[in-house]
Amino acid sequence: MIGGVIITHGYLGATLLQVAEKIIGKKLSMPVISIDWKDGVSQIGKKEQEIKAAIEKENRGKGVVIFTDIFGGTPTNLCVSLLKSMDVEIITGLNLPLLLKFLSERDKMPFQDLTRALVKRGKESIGRIRDFLE
Repeated sequence: MIGGVIITHGYLGATLLQVAEKIIGKKLSMPVISIDWKDGVSQIGKKEQEIKAAIEKENRGKGVVIFTDIFGGTPTNLCVSLLKSMDVEIITGLNLPLLLKFLSERDKMPFQDLTRALVKRGKESIGRIRDFLE
């Protein structure tokens, strides 16, 4: 199974995972790391170590998808250097449909195919309701 780690500002990631658990109907085991606005430079090193430990725990030999909330934000920036040293992909712009797709497909698709499908699903889930109704 492909591993996953959620890294977001505040409690966004934890809340999305809780909602996904309610929809799926079971407790999900997936590390969530919150980057707090109060975390200063002294906390960054600790967060980097926490991220690496979570990835190592989640890596079952098939890669790990790191989900972050916003491109250019601290959660994403903390992970970029890991692309060179670890078997990870970073998907930014985390939303609930994207997370549900990951949870339902991570044991059915190869790593790179899954990450491409996740980006597609995330983009498809954003829309203006009026356009859907017309």
